[in-house]
Amino acid sequence: REQLRFVTILRDPVDRLYSYFISAQSDGSLDLTGYESEFSASCLEDSASCDDVQDLSFDSWAETQLLRASTCETANPDQNLWPSCGEAGLFASLYALQLDEFLNYFSSEQIAIVRYEAYSGDGPQLLKNLASWLGLTFKRDGMTESSQLDITEYSDDDGSSMSNEIRDSLDTFFNPYTSKLYSLIADEGITFLDVIEKKDLF
Repeated sequence: REQLRFVTILRDPVDRLYSYFISAQSDGSLDLTGYESEFSASCLEDSASCDDVQDLSFDSWAETQLLRASTCETANPDQNLWPSCGEAGLFASLYALQLDEFLNYFSSEQIAIVRYEAYSGDGPQLLKNLASWLGLTFKRDGMTESSQLDITEYSDDDGSSMSNEIRDSLDTFFNPYTSKLYSLIADEGITFLDVIEKKDLF
């Protein structure tokens, strides 16, 4: 087990949540916990083909996720939101809780954290640094510098968007967990790849 190495690419939790919503709504994997009374059984079973789910706005869905988190936290104050209250959607962006769980089984020397923008902005350099951490040699083989993956559009052609109000609410929700993540990384001495200062993570 000591020979295992784990590399995690972390993105701003709100950006990750919005990206997840757009993708999961399209492919039918959207977390619809809390919508059991609003959508038919057939919609919940095949949400990709359900007009009601496809018409669901990000703001409305995110508000339901926040309410679900608040309700669960009130009902279970001694339990962590992840995974006790959920593992998908909003809860999947609770990186500090997930990293803390990993550290119950693996040492900090086995874990490296990468900024999403580090890979999307300069993949070859990031992979070269990763290879060095792993004691390997990286061969570029024509890989281009930028993958253009770090561009998040908050307004789509179909009218789906994130309002400033919901962005603020999500930031307020995630901020304590982000602070906990920074503290956990600093206290445990976890490796950063292509991150000079902790504030540059998100």
